[in-house]
Amino acid sequence: MRNINVVVFTILVTLFSLRVEAQSYRDTTNVWRSGFYFSIPVQTLNLTDLNRQLREAGQPEILTAMTGISMGFTNRHRDQNSYGLTQFSLLSTFDDENDPSRDTRLVVGKFSFSGQYDILSNPKWLAYPYLRLGFSMARLRVSTIDTTTTFMSSVRFLGSPDYVQKKYTSGVLLNGELGAGIERQFSFPGTTGFIGISAGYELSTGADWQIADINYLLANSPNFRTNGLVVELRIRLEYNPLTAPEDDKKPKGLYRFFQ
Repeated sequence: MRNINVVVFTILVTLFSLRVEAQSYRDTTNVWRSGFYFSIPVQTLNLTDLNRQLREAGQPEILTAMTGISMGFTNRHRDQNSYGLTQFSLLSTFDDENDPSRDTRLVVGKFSFSGQYDILSNPKWLAYPYLRLGFSMARLRVSTIDTTTTFMSSVRFLGSPDYVQKKYTSGVLLNGELGAGIERQFSFPGTTGFIGISAGYELSTGADWQIADINYLLANSPNFRTNGLVVELRIRLEYNPLTAPEDDKKPKGLYRFFQ
C-alpha cells in the first residue's frame, strides 16, 4: 500500500511540474522574443612581432585586418529593445599573395556572450552601448609550394614534396569588448528584423604559439593577442506573433526551437 501511495504521489508531483512548465512555456513565448543573428565583422590586429619573425624567416607577412562571419541567437523582452546575444565568429587573414610559392594564413575562432542596452525611446531605432565577453583560439598555417615542378617530375620524384606546410595554434585567449551600435527595425509578416552597424575595441589575454596537434610550446614565440578595433554589419531576425497572420500565430520551422 505504501508503495502505491509513493507511486501516486510521484505521478501527481510530475503532472503538477509538467503543468507549471507548460504554463511557463506559454508565458515565455508571449513575453520573450528570441531570434537569429548574423553579422560580417572586420577586425584590426597588432601583428608586429609575428610579422617580424615571419619576415626574418623568409615568409610573407600577414595583413593586419581580418574578416569573416558571425552567427548566433538573441533574446529580449517584448517591451524592450535591449537584447542579449550568444554568438560564434570565424575570422581569417592572409598574406599579400605577391609570392605564389609561399602562403601564410591566420584563422581565429571566437565564442562570446554580449549585452546590448538600448538608450533610445524610439521603437523603430536602437542606439546602444554593448559589452562582450568570451574566449577565442587562433590557428596559423605557413606553407611553401614548388611552383617550378612539372607533373612528370612530381610523379617521378615522390620522395621530394611539392607542398610543405606547418600549422601552429595559440592557447585559449580570454577577451572582452566594449563598444556602441545603432540599428533600424523593419518588419515582415510574422517577423521583426533589425539591421545596423556597431564598432568597439577588443582586449584579450596573450598566448604563445605551439605546434598544432601535439601542443608543443615553441621557445621565443611571438606573443599573440586579438587586441584591436572591431566593426560589424549586423542583421537579426526574430519571430513576432503580433505581426503574424491570424491563422499562423504559433512559431513554425526554425523559430519554434527558439521559443
